[in-house]
Amino acid sequence: MKKHIKIFIFLFTLLSSSLSAQQNKIDSLFTELKKWQSKTGYQADTTLYNIYYTLGMKYQNSNPDTAIYFFKQSIARSQNIKDAIKEALGVKEIGWCYLLKGDFNLAMQQYELALKVLSEKVDEKEKIRKQKVYAAILGNIGIVYKYQGNYAKALEYYFKALKINDEIGDKQGQAINLGNIGIVYKYQGNYAKALDYYFKALKIHEEIGNKQGQSAILGNIGIVYSDQGNYAKALDYYFKALKINDEIGDKQRQANNLGNIGIVYHKQGNYAKALEYYFKALKINDEIGDRQGQSVNLGNIGDLYIKQKKYKEAEEYLKEAIAIGEELHIIYHLESFYNSLSELYSKTGRYQEALEAYKKHVMYKDSVNSEENKKALAIKEMQYLFEKKQAEEKGRYEKMMALAEAEKKRQKIIIWFVTVSLILILAFLGVTFYSLQVTKKQKRIIEEVKDEIARQKEEVEKQNIIIKQQKEEVEEQKRLVEEKNKEITDSILYARRIQDAILPDEDLWKKLLPDSFVLYLPKDIVAGDFYWLVETDDYIFVAAADCTGHGVPGAMVSVTCSNALNKSVLEEKNHEH
Repeated sequence: MKKHIKIFIFLFTLLSSSLSAQQNKIDSLFTELKKWQSKTGYQADTTLYNIYYTLGMKYQNSNPDTAIYFFKQSIARSQNIKDAIKEALGVKEIGWCYLLKGDFNLAMQQYELALKVLSEKVDEKEKIRKQKVYAAILGNIGIVYKYQGNYAKALEYYFKALKINDEIGDKQGQAINLGNIGIVYKYQGNYAKALDYYFKALKIHEEIGNKQGQSAILGNIGIVYSDQGNYAKALDYYFKALKINDEIGDKQRQANNLGNIGIVYHKQGNYAKALEYYFKALKINDEIGDRQGQSVNLGNIGDLYIKQKKYKEAEEYLKEAIAIGEELHIIYHLESFYNSLSELYSKTGRYQEALEAYKKHVMYKDSVNSEENKKALAIKEMQYLFEKKQAEEKGRYEKMMALAEAEKKRQKIIIWFVTVSLILILAFLGVTFYSLQVTKKQKRIIEEVKDEIARQKEEVEKQNIIIKQQKEEVEEQKRLVEEKNKEITDSILYARRIQDAILPDEDLWKKLLPDSFVLYLPKDIVAGDFYWLVETDDYIFVAAADCTGHGVPGAMVSVTCSNALNKSVLEEKNHEH
């Protein structure tokens, strides 16, 4: 079944509410630029940085080359005022401009430079600002890997960024990375997982009032429904996204929405309507220099012309789409382009060329859908969630134990104080009694001592009350510790689910070895022991393995060892004894 190419949206920039308002803002910025260009000093450099950076953001989607010029100017001003975070932001945005132009190598170079600036120049006093920018750069690196088809690497960077977002409470960063993770799952065909992450991201964008974020997620939700054949829902979400992008004047996203609407009409067989939207999208791609968007829409037009039996036009558009795709190394798109080109050659009797095109289609398809990528995705997500839960539980447990230890020390001090006080009181009573027998003259002193004893007794009673209260608090702390121990046990059970995921399916075992059974009894819920079953064309491989370690560490080692067996037998074909 042939696949159409959709454009996903990842990064969110600040634009005004309409094209007219945006142009007025740009005109105002140029007026301010003329006013400040001839001035020098800290205030002038700070003001000029803000102007240049804002102009770069305004032109970023519509004219990336112009945006790069303004960002470079902003970097120079940030260096004058020695603000490394602003410098890193400018470098990061240049990287995004190259990403929009489809030059992934230059984009990656800029992101690495931005990370270097943050690492070498930013003081720890700026930790929160630094982490926010750092997470944004990691997310953008994930986007580069996503475009290149390296989904495992993309997900690794998205989760790294999301972890920082969670730590510093950056809601916009959380929404961006949740959306990008959803896109990776969509590419893997896991629509339920993709929608789960999309709707989480959409909720946050709506909470913080981020229109750009809402439009991006709405468009991506439309793509999922389109792939599932729910065209009414797909068009509903596409037009919602297009309405927002028309309002804020975001040309690149307008083109994305128009192209995706064209795909829905294409699937429904309404070719005239599909071409109308494809060419609208392509026109905007040409205007803003979006080469990836050009490649996508050229490929979709070529595919549609095949259905209309306009083979000459189809070949022209497909070859142009492939040329751009090969240059940008966008393997997900190339898979579909070569499939369409193979179909065209077959329909026109050019069978050798059809075979060559199909071979390239298969090559790119295998790269996109490799089993290693799929397994790495699942393992990295489970690892992230497990480590996050463990860190939270460990933090709460350590805090609780620290409070309990402090309370224990306090109780010891009080007990010692009361004991010493009682000893002193008894000694004082003995001396007083002796003095009373010696002479009546000391009667007045004895009366004063009695008063003092009464006061001490009252203090002791108060201390007894305090001790009783503290005892109750210790018992409460004990109860909390027991609850936490239960939660830790639950975490170990969670690790068992991870280990269970690598064990052979019971149905597969019964199918291959119907007269066999497995007795698997981990000592501590999870362990380093596991069993393994794989079928190849010639053999059935069975293994019972004992990995180093016990409990959760042993279970994690067993996951690694199971993957190593799979790789050796299934991928590297090591079938000899």
